[in-house]
Amino acid sequence: TLWKHTLTCTRDNPLACNNLGTALLDQGRADEAIVQYQKAVEIEPHGAMFHVYLGNALLQKKQADEAIVQFRKAIEIEPDQAVHHENLGDALLQKGQVDEAIAQFQKAIEIKPDKTGFHNSAAFHNNLGNALIRKGAVDEAMVHYRNAVEIEPANAAFHYNLANALIRK
Repeated sequence: TLWKHTLTCTRDNPLACNNLGTALLDQGRADEAIVQYQKAVEIEPHGAMFHVYLGNALLQKKQADEAIVQFRKAIEIEPDQAVHHENLGDALLQKGQVDEAIAQFQKAIEIKPDKTGFHNSAAFHNNLGNALIRKGAVDEAMVHYRNAVEIEPANAAFHYNLANALIRK
């Protein structure tokens, strides 16, 4: 309601469109959310975050090709944002483009190698491990799963992935 009202009171407000999209997505209304994210991108085509939100919604709808376009645009605008490379890697992995996904996860780790703080590299290592598992590189995947567990020892998913890799080994 707030964001719909904001859009009736303002013109060309990409943040309001984006936030309305997020509210709609939270309600499971992905198609309507995508429309709002597209409006935000149209209003502010140089806003990387708007491309990211649109890409994530498209990826949720299994529209990986369209999501890849949005994530590449975000990288074009902000090439040094590790999370943009992670998002692109997720989309590429969903499409089965494992080698390309691996390269994007590696780039994310290269950009943000630090292992401390809220936005650390644990998820990048975990996702790289997932891609390596799909490629059959179990030993290399275990290295990255161990890194993820070391960085975030309370994350059960990271332990689970490491355990599965160890079972495969």
